[in-house]
Amino acid sequence: MGLLSGLSDLNQLRKQANQMKQELAQERLEGSALSDQVRIVMDGNQDVQEVNIAEELLSPDKKETLEDGIKECLSQCHAQFQQMMMKRMQNGSLM
Repeated sequence: MGLLSGLSDLNQLRKQANQMKQELAQERLEGSALSDQVRIVMDGNQDVQEVNIAEELLSPDKKETLEDGIKECLSQCHAQFQQMMMKRMQNGSLM
């Protein structure tokens, strides 16, 4: 009976993980840089949903500026993700 109980527990964990993934997919994380000339939107699963770059940043001489803007946006999204997960842990709503 121990093996069946273990499988039941594993199945329950799988259900909880899927539920959490669905909930996180509804969250929205957004980073912007360079006066909104670069903007990245991710969901709570950290999947990129949108990338918006102003046309004036798409020239070769703006490459470094664009790279810095993208890094800043991703850092903002990452920080928001960490805050969101910390709140979920504090509220006991991770699973």
